[in-house]
Amino acid sequence: MEKQPTNSVLDFIAKLHAFEQEEQVFQLQQDDLFYWDIVRAKVAEKLFYTYFVNEKPIVSAGTTQQRSTIQKVKKLISWMWWLGINELNFYFFTPKRKWLFLKISRFANPKTGKSYDAVADELFEVLKSDALAVETFKNAQTDITRLRHRYQTYHLFTYRKRYAKRHFKPGKTFVVSSVISKHFPNSLGENWDDLIQTTILEYRAEVNFAKRLLRKKQPTGLFFTGGAKGFISAANQLGIETIEIQHSPLNKADIYYSYNPQIDYTHLDSLPHYLLVNSEEWKERIFYPPTFVTIGSDYFYNSSKLNLEVTERTTILFVSDPVNHDLIKQYILRFIDQNDTSDYRIVFKLHSAESDRCEEAKTAFRTHANVEVILNEQNISQLLDQSCATFIIYSTVAYQAIQKGLHVYLLKTGYYEGGYDLFDLPNVRLIDLEESIDLEEIKSEKTFEPLVFFEAFDQSKLRVFLQPFQKTDS
Repeated sequence: MEKQPTNSVLDFIAKLHAFEQEEQVFQLQQDDLFYWDIVRAKVAEKLFYTYFVNEKPIVSAGTTQQRSTIQKVKKLISWMWWLGINELNFYFFTPKRKWLFLKISRFANPKTGKSYDAVADELFEVLKSDALAVETFKNAQTDITRLRHRYQTYHLFTYRKRYAKRHFKPGKTFVVSSVISKHFPNSLGENWDDLIQTTILEYRAEVNFAKRLLRKKQPTGLFFTGGAKGFISAANQLGIETIEIQHSPLNKADIYYSYNPQIDYTHLDSLPHYLLVNSEEWKERIFYPPTFVTIGSDYFYNSSKLNLEVTERTTILFVSDPVNHDLIKQYILRFIDQNDTSDYRIVFKLHSAESDRCEEAKTAFRTHANVEVILNEQNISQLLDQSCATFIIYSTVAYQAIQKGLHVYLLKTGYYEGGYDLFDLPNVRLIDLEESIDLEEIKSEKTFEPLVFFEAFDQSKLRVFLQPFQKTDS
């Protein structure tokens, strides 16, 4: 089998970069806004998945239960109640601090039920004496009653949508829409103007929301782990340092992080000043405008420590994602049919955003006693320590597993080509969804190439990096 296929993702990124350079879209300005970087991710995602690849993503979604009128009223009352409580937190329980963290606490300790942000927490712990956490993730684990007096942005979603609806102007056009259709003629019938206008309006709403928070708290620096264009612009406009923390793999196939190094971005306020990365390796794999600073990450490093005794383990890990949930589930069922797995523990690890699919997945495997569906009961670090192999499409977990020395099987579906930089590694194998893999193949010893994607967290590097931003007390 040829390991290096024609990569539609890289082809698309190259075409996107050429388009951006030729048409100088980062220089386009309307209503006093350089807007291309704001809408870039939404447009690129739409272009790639709708007009560039033959295989369209099939989004798996759980069943949404229809609410009665009474239930809707109760939900509204509850929402208004917690909005009021949240405002009290904003004014009375969120003091000014030097560092403000936008946390995404999507994981929960199964013993204590305490929510945590696996990526940002280790930095927060170092700086917590002069740091403030704002919660941006909303689920049962981050309910305001559990987080006590932590301010949350859970009502920002509603504010963005209402703001966009209120200010939307039918028929408004943007210069970039016509040049998109010129370079991507298959998208000629797409209503780019409406998508761009809605995205810009939601961004403006987030800027307003963020400025209210930042002006009240007056931090020196803002830490976050991706997205948040409105928060980035608000902070940059207010003279606050913007510091992104790496939370995912970075390479040239990344639609969201891969930028053209031949273009000038210094006039934009929608990009952060810095990106804190997990090792020097990532600096060689991508161009992204912010300054890269290596500080490492214990969360990723501890789950990636090399262990060559993987063939003695009897856990096989299958990693799900919200888009390809059903495809991976069906692959596991075929894998079980093709192999005698009675002596193995088969783990179907759901993404944290798949809480609504957990019971459904458990039902699908109810006749297989050795299959375990896991949401947050164990984290990836614990599962990799127990596994001899992992099956995955594309995720940070693939890089963790490779550094650990595990056998990694990349399923050729969805966005698997995003992991093109892993294809030629000796302990990686690309497999079709219909391809049979037997247990002897999994148990066999394989050579591996020692790569360091994740270094241990170095507090001293963090402190040295932050030293120039320390404000002297008046």
